[in-house]
Parts: sequence; C-alpha cells; structure tokens
Amino acid sequence: GAHTGPWYTGTECAGRWRVPTYIVYRESRCTPTARNPHSTAGGAYQMIQSTWDTAVTNAGYPEYAGINAQYAPLLVQHEAAKWLWAGGDGAGHWALT
Repeated sequence: GAHTGPWYTGTECAGRWRVPTYIVYRESRCTPTARNPHSTAGGAYQMIQSTWDTAVTNAGYPEYAGINAQYAPLLVQHEAAKWLWAGGDGAGHWALT
C-alpha cells in the first residue's frame, strides 16, 4: 500500500526508486552516499558489500563490484536494486530484523 505522512514528503525521496520508497527512506533517508558505520552497507538501498557485489554484477555493472555502493552513481544503485528486488521476490533482502 501507499505510505504517506509528513515524514515522507521531503524532496530527498522524490523520484523513481526500484524498491518501495518507504524502504529506501527507512534505509538511507533516500541518500545515495549513505554509509552504515556498523557494517559494510552503503548507498541509497543500504546493500552490504557481498550483496552489492552480486547485485551490481548481475545488473550489468561489474566494474562497481568491490567498491561500496555509496560511491556508485545513483543509476547504478537503481539497477542493482532492481535486480535484487526481482519484482518483489527479493523483498526479504530489506526485511526488518
């Protein structure tokens, strides 16, 4: 369903994301250069390094494997997330734990 509210109207979340926007907001506040100080997760979608390496390679951008997602262009982050999301079948990658 739609997720709306006063916390969800900032321009930082405007645009087309490849997973539901509420997930991107929760993960990084829609910030492509975000980095988790407690793990290897980085980028707007907060993929850990091993997941990022697999997703970005399968999305057709293997040259970005081995670097943190926060340093990849947003377009590349989008494409990696689209591959990982897999039409919703990959939603578990962003499950709350």
